[in-house]
Amino acid sequence: MAVCEICEKRRPKRYCPALRAEICPLCCGEEREESIACPLECEYLREAHVREKITRMLPEELPYPEVEITEEFLVQNHPLVNEAGRLVAEAGLGTPGAADRDVLEALEAMIRTLKTLESGVIYQTKPANPYAATVYERVWAGLEEFRKQWSEQTGMHRFRDRDVMGALIFLRRLGEIYGNRRKRGRAFLAKLREAFGRPQEEQAAPRPSIILP
Repeated sequence: MAVCEICEKRRPKRYCPALRAEICPLCCGEEREESIACPLECEYLREAHVREKITRMLPEELPYPEVEITEEFLVQNHPLVNEAGRLVAEAGLGTPGAADRDVLEALEAMIRTLKTLESGVIYQTKPANPYAATVYERVWAGLEEFRKQWSEQTGMHRFRDRDVMGALIFLRRLGEIYGNRRKRGRAFLAKLREAFGRPQEEQAAPRPSIILP
């Protein structure tokens, strides 16, 4: 009788695309995004992400509660927010081995860098974690290029460092709300991909509503 690839005890009932083997439902649930680096296309992972409850937080519990991110800010800066979300999704999903925790670390580092710039100090806070560092560099470079192109095309220096910081804080809060806190969890990245568009090499997906933190 065939047995689960992981526990080698129970009967396998699910095909695991990450392990390329049959596993049992219990091991699938316990090891999903923990010891198994699940691809976002896995049907069982998608079902699990749908069932997972988002984290409800009071305003004072959100990251950087001293910074107010209003709906008006998001509307006025929607090109910047959309581009930041797209860049973070693309960098996170395009960095092999990166998970939500690495993306959140990169966001934290970029926010700290922008806070120092706002105070007049030029100093980049880059993550020591190589996955987070790669995401940081890709997103930072992408945002710089976006701001440059926007200025050239419109003739306006519209997006200030403070606006970029606000967009990144908004995304950081989304990470707190939608992340499932698993070791290899990518629920936050999956939500970003749905909301702000898939990486360029993939087909675009519909954009569902996002709960504003």
